[in-house]
Amino acid sequence: MSNKEVYNYLNSIEQPKPIIKSTKKFRPLRTILATLLIAGAIFTTTSCAEQEDIDHEFTFEFSDEGYRIPDTYVDTYQGVEYRYCSKNYVERLSRQALKNVDKLMHQVPNMSPVGTKTGDFYPEYFNVNMLSAIAYTESTYRYIEADGDPLVSEDGAIGMCQLTPGAIKTINEWLSGTMELDKQYTVEDASDPLKSLELAILFNIRNSKNRLKEGKDNYEKMGVKFSLDLQEKLLYAMYFYGEGNVQSAINNGKIFDTYLNPEWRDSNGHNYVNKVLENKEKLYGEKSIVD
Repeated sequence: MSNKEVYNYLNSIEQPKPIIKSTKKFRPLRTILATLLIAGAIFTTTSCAEQEDIDHEFTFEFSDEGYRIPDTYVDTYQGVEYRYCSKNYVERLSRQALKNVDKLMHQVPNMSPVGTKTGDFYPEYFNVNMLSAIAYTESTYRYIEADGDPLVSEDGAIGMCQLTPGAIKTINEWLSGTMELDKQYTVEDASDPLKSLELAILFNIRNSKNRLKEGKDNYEKMGVKFSLDLQEKLLYAMYFYGEGNVQSAINNGKIFDTYLNPEWRDSNGHNYVNKVLENKEKLYGEKSIVD
């Protein structure tokens, strides 16, 4: 990774000034350049539920190949130490998760792709940036507590992508039933960053097949173009609020007044769809707008 890429990366995720600790020998010039780059970076991390600055302490590594951003690190949030994934690591895991799920879906008897690209079993907006934005919104890339205990929310959601035991059960039933596959996930798998991303993809594929096609006619009747941007927003809504609630809103023509209205907030002050899109733009400069 070049010095310019390091600088751009550090500024893109907005973390506070890191502390350099190196256990390897390195050239003085490299040390000076890297220190200047790092010292210029000031970052903040926010959660979906509460906006709060978090002080981060990173251990950056040097090797013969140069500067390396760590895959995971430990930091404190609201008095508890957690293990975080770096943004770069989440992106690499997301690519692998997409490959793993694609390979799994190719084992399904008589399965037809959901997306428009040959061989893709998920809508074409399913990509690394989408998964990274979901993981950031759900947990700010946290996946376990520093002592190894699982990261569990008040409502029982687990891991980096915050899957509930009920959601995992639903995915397993779908895999063994409709999909006729032997693949099953455990609750413990939600604490593994890669498997957490795989579960998030599978949950959205299930929603895609069960709900998006059903909702297409409803939208056309309302005179709304069923665009990829709209499909993406619906999946975010179903991921957080539950597919039943979103389907009910679609059937009653209220989806735009509630889940897809940027000004709307639920009883906890959330508009999850808007928050994911804001984080996606923050992380990658992407916006999604309903046609």
